[in-house]
Amino acid sequence: MKIKMIMWVVLLGLIVPGLSWAGGMVVIVNGKNDVSQLSMSELNQIYRGRMTSWPNGKEIVAINRDANSQVREEFYDRVLKSKPTEKFFIPGSPIPFRTVVQKSVVGATKFVAGEERAIAYVYLSELTGKEEGIKVIKVEELSSP
Repeated sequence: MKIKMIMWVVLLGLIVPGLSWAGGMVVIVNGKNDVSQLSMSELNQIYRGRMTSWPNGKEIVAINRDANSQVREEFYDRVLKSKPTEKFFIPGSPIPFRTVVQKSVVGATKFVAGEERAIAYVYLSELTGKEEGIKVIKVEELSSP
């Protein structure tokens, strides 16, 4: 069973180019979210607190992983060009932008499945394929045509 799941994860990464990047990292949103792709710039703006609403006008709930996790370190390096402990502030304010921190992939996927406005990043290899209520979205590289 585990071999089938690993094959599914690898196949998904090969079939859908652009879904996975930076060591096999993917971005997930609630399955009811109409968004199917974001640019790296939009993803950067979301996690810096500069893009706060989805196209439907609902507030975005950004999920972060623990500051000591490898997935957060890679995400911050690749997307935010910063250290995983860096704080970002609400534009024009001394108030820090807050994200919801989840310590595990299970916590992140369950939170996203239960919150239509949520977005998170996980390693594709951490997904089992049995998660319900989430979808992997495409992330367009800044250099893409």
